[in-house]
Amino acid sequence: MPIRRIIHIDMDAFYASVEQRDNPELRGKPVAVGGIERGVVAAASYEARVFGVRSAIPSSRALRLCPALVFVRPRFDVYRSVSQQIRAIFAEYTPQIEPLSLDEAYLDVTDHLEGRTATRIAQEIRAKIREVTALTASAGVSYNKFLAKMASDQRKPDGLFVIPPEAGADFVASLPIGKFHGIGPATAARMEEHGIRNGADLRRQSQEFLTARFGKSGTHYWNIARGIDNREVRPDRIRKSIGAENTFMSDLRDLELARAELRPLADKVWAHAEKRKAAAKL
Repeated sequence: MPIRRIIHIDMDAFYASVEQRDNPELRGKPVAVGGIERGVVAAASYEARVFGVRSAIPSSRALRLCPALVFVRPRFDVYRSVSQQIRAIFAEYTPQIEPLSLDEAYLDVTDHLEGRTATRIAQEIRAKIREVTALTASAGVSYNKFLAKMASDQRKPDGLFVIPPEAGADFVASLPIGKFHGIGPATAARMEEHGIRNGADLRRQSQEFLTARFGKSGTHYWNIARGIDNREVRPDRIRKSIGAENTFMSDLRDLELARAELRPLADKVWAHAEKRKAAAKL
């Protein structure tokens, strides 16, 4: 197969950075986007991360970790608008764009180099994002999606890291198993039970061993342990779920009240499904 040129762009603390950009009083302060009374942290500024505040942790725990934490209500309409600006920049370089969320995407620039290297394109994209949005982005450049994703985490925030083909296998070998994209805490714990603590340990396992213990994912683990990932960047990646949620100020203990609150959530999901002409099954 020809060597691909894949870029993974990941905005730095996206929601929190937008809030700090739009409100100068928040700059330099630990900021969390989310609900302070109940709920979870949707995003945390780098000043908050110093205290251990991370996305998806309960807001109450975040406040215990950082009493000076400033909570800001999310403004998803603003985040979506900024995301559209960023994707318009991506489209200047390649049509092969696979968004993963509002703040990150894979780009395949293999056939759109025009005399430049993928690294140079990543530099240009990061500079344009800063110019247009006043925000910073980190980028990973490699020959496949897995390594590009891992590379973008190496020099955050506002960093760029390149993993060339000749360095892919060695990079993976030194990587702690808990840092592998796609291997969550539960799977990492199971792997450690089998003595698999880093990429080198993973590479020593046979494909049969991995599939016997981790099912069809075992083949993927066997490949990425060797720096192999043949997945294409897919602009038409299928969305597999549609959901809606709400966080309440107090617990709903009455069944009829809970049913009443469930109805608008169900209507919202149904509206999304109708708009996308999506079907579902049990």
